[in-house]
Amino acid sequence: MRKTGEILYDRIKFSVIICLVYLLGKDVPVPLVGTGLPPKQNDILSFLSGALGAGGQRASLFSLGLQPYIAASIFVQLYISLFKKQDKDYSQAGIFRASVFLTVLFALPMAILHARTLTMLPMPTPAAVLFGGLQPAAASVLTILYDAIPYIVATVSLFTGTLFTMHLAGRNETYGIGGQSLLIFVNMLDNLKDRILLTGRTLIEQATGKNPNAQQPDESIGGMAARIPTGTIVTFILWMLVLLFIITAVSLLMENAEVHIPIHHILVTEVRRDRDYLSIRLNPSGSMPVMYVMSVFSFPYYFLAFLNLFVPVGPAMEAASRLLMLDRPMSVFLYLVLLVMLTYALAGLSVNADDIAESLQKQNDYILGTHPGDATADRIRKSVHATAFLSAFVTVLLLGIPMIARLVLHDASSLYMLPMSIMILSGIYVQIHREVQAVKLAEGYKEFL
Repeated sequence: MRKTGEILYDRIKFSVIICLVYLLGKDVPVPLVGTGLPPKQNDILSFLSGALGAGGQRASLFSLGLQPYIAASIFVQLYISLFKKQDKDYSQAGIFRASVFLTVLFALPMAILHARTLTMLPMPTPAAVLFGGLQPAAASVLTILYDAIPYIVATVSLFTGTLFTMHLAGRNETYGIGGQSLLIFVNMLDNLKDRILLTGRTLIEQATGKNPNAQQPDESIGGMAARIPTGTIVTFILWMLVLLFIITAVSLLMENAEVHIPIHHILVTEVRRDRDYLSIRLNPSGSMPVMYVMSVFSFPYYFLAFLNLFVPVGPAMEAASRLLMLDRPMSVFLYLVLLVMLTYALAGLSVNADDIAESLQKQNDYILGTHPGDATADRIRKSVHATAFLSAFVTVLLLGIPMIARLVLHDASSLYMLPMSIMILSGIYVQIHREVQAVKLAEGYKEFL
């Protein structure tokens, strides 16, 4: 029989290979796209890149990342949670098939819209040369189709890249560690590195008085940084490290801290009685509300943008689209309100008070000073609401202040999304760590038996 360490090592090794393949795919450029010309992104697309595992500013094969698959999974889970029937159980295979179907449904329009943001290279032979001798009507139709070839190729590439990314996530779910969360984790770290480097270069350019839009020879970051006082650079780095430490510490604390409700057993001795408790995480729903609210924003945004390809933009549609851009106070307010609502809703779904109370009653267990049944369910529900309130308060504080500051200062720096990225990364890290511990424990039992 194989040892526990060997099995865990094989799973980790497989996940490392999956991550390397994914990172390699992120560097494969979309065909016929201008080299070094990143896709134009607005605020909502930048936030989606940070929260849903998209490809950030790269025009690569995996630019959409797991965004369509995550959005599809979230909608399936919300449907099951809201419309679940008591006498009907949804199989994992059925849930997966529904998620795959919605992924294909979401990925195609997303790929079309993303392809339209790319800067395409001109075709090698002008359309006028190819179709100049044809009838005007035929030449016009063929010219339109000919000029659309780069966008068609880009759309097919992005769509195929999304399906392949989903395949990698599925393989990692079966044979590796972390499932799709690991790819999101790796992708966010890669995007975070790009954002920090881009922001650092922008700050250096501003500090040295260099105009980024001026026609000047390209200068290295080191050359520009040499003209900035050392104290300024050191102070900036120290403040950034302190900020990163505080955000990471708070996020990890929220993910790992628990509220303990003592459980008493009728048939257990006094020595054992005080050691049992019902644990409720301080952050019951983890980082899911942040990802869910971005999906809630992304669906109507992509729907309106895709509809705009066929229907002229009207005042109502334009106002609705602008409301989802996260570049004005009303949209940020709507984002934070939805974040609080989803935090409460997902906390209630993560901890089912009625089921826990019923289970305790069947096992002859009880909470001291609380009657079994409905009173116990109410006690648990109040504890969940209290932890959800604290979780929502901390999340709104960490995300809301940078988003509001970004609006007040009229600054387009992507570092304002840093708290969001840190919170999601911390949640995924804790999830992967727990999965590793679970694999160790499960394989340890197999070895013992």
